[in-house]
Amino acid sequence: MKSLGEHEIKSVLITGCNRGIGLGMLKHFVANSNEATQLISCSRKSSPELEELGKRDNVHLLTMDITDKESIVNAVAKATEILGGKGLNLLVNNAAITSPEIFTKVVDTTPEELNHLYNIDVSCTHLVTTSFFPLLKASASTNSSLPMCAARGLVCNFSSITASIELAPPFGSVMVYSYALAKCALNMMTKMSAHEFKQDGILCVAVHPGWVKSDMGAAAGEDFGTGDVTIDEAAQHMIEIMQGSTEEHTGMYMQKDLKKLPF
Repeated sequence: MKSLGEHEIKSVLITGCNRGIGLGMLKHFVANSNEATQLISCSRKSSPELEELGKRDNVHLLTMDITDKESIVNAVAKATEILGGKGLNLLVNNAAITSPEIFTKVVDTTPEELNHLYNIDVSCTHLVTTSFFPLLKASASTNSSLPMCAARGLVCNFSSITASIELAPPFGSVMVYSYALAKCALNMMTKMSAHEFKQDGILCVAVHPGWVKSDMGAAAGEDFGTGDVTIDEAAQHMIEIMQGSTEEHTGMYMQKDLKKLPF
């Protein structure tokens, strides 16, 4: 699989691959890349579909809990061994959570709920990114002759349309308060990381996958709706963003077709 239409993406690491968009993206990478592309799945749990993909020589299934620093350190060590000194081209921070409490009114939302989502969706994503950063930097250095793209070094953070301050409230009412606040912080993390990582030749973007027909997307129940984009469609759109991202896109918040969203 190539970025910018010409540069081969040779290594990908995706968090939260056992189901949903993470699994969908891994399937697309498997179907559209050759055996030389190292595909690393980092998930807290496995699944039958993930285990089936793991039978391929170039698909590596690592157990990693993003809330556990030791687990991340162990995954970095294993990924380093798999990549053999070549570094990591593409880090996809897909692992995240929501909760039934996101539909609670602002005045009824507890600090515990806010802290819970912030810790996992922001602090843990930061820990994953900084832990794998040396591998991204090694890739960017090794491929310094390439323009900034996913074949050199890219961090892709999964955000949400709910994070946009300009478009809020996204559903005409405040329904996902704690989740929106966490993803808004993730957007700022993306923006600031992009500024700092640029000096090392590494891109950083935030993406909105759409309202996906997944367990997370259907969390509101039938009364609200269960999503309007299939997992397969969302996965394909997100990979197209990663393939098409260039220096001009670093720090951006985007949806399908590289369309810029307002922060």
